[in-house]
Amino acid sequence: EHFINLSIDPKASPPFLLEGESLGSMLKGLSIGSNFKGGKISAKGELSEGDKKAMSGEFVLSDFALSGNTLLARLLSLTTIPGIIKISKHLEFEKVKGNFAWEKKELQLDKVRSYGAKLGITATGFVNFASEEMVLKGELYPALYGFNYALKNIPIIGAILTGEGNTGVFAAGYRIGGS
Repeated sequence: EHFINLSIDPKASPPFLLEGESLGSMLKGLSIGSNFKGGKISAKGELSEGDKKAMSGEFVLSDFALSGNTLLARLLSLTTIPGIIKISKHLEFEKVKGNFAWEKKELQLDKVRSYGAKLGITATGFVNFASEEMVLKGELYPALYGFNYALKNIPIIGAILTGEGNTGVFAAGYRIGGS
C-alpha cells in the first residue's frame, strides 16, 4: 500500500509534515525524479513567520535506489577506486538525511548525508526551480564503515586521518553547478 500524508497547519506541532511510501512514484508523478525506485520519505519543519509558503526543517529518505545513467552514477564512475565500488544498474541507499529550507521556488540543502551499502555522500547547496540553476558540493566515499569507524575512534590520530565529519579516509570532493 502506498500513501502520502502532507500536513501544513501553523497551529500543529510540527507545522509542516510530509510522510510517504513509494518515493519513486511520488517524484515521478511530480516530474522530478524518474530514476528513483521505491523508498520512503519523512520531512518535518517550521513555517516562516512572514511567508507561509517558506519553510525549513529536516528530512529522511530511506530504502530507495537510483537507476539508469544518472548524473550521480557518472560522477561516481570518475571517482571510484577500482574494486571498491562497482557501479551497477541500481545504486541503493539505506538512508539520506539532512536539513532543508524552501523559499521562493528555491530548495536549500545543508548537512545532507547518505548511507548505502556501497558508498556514502555528503551534500550542501541549492536547487532553484524557477531559474533551473543548481549548485551542490560535498564528498563521495566508499562505505567502508567498519574500517573508517575503527580509524575515527583512535584518540588524536583518528581525527587527523579521517578529518571533520564522518566521511573516512578515502573520499573524493565534488562540486556540481549549472542550469
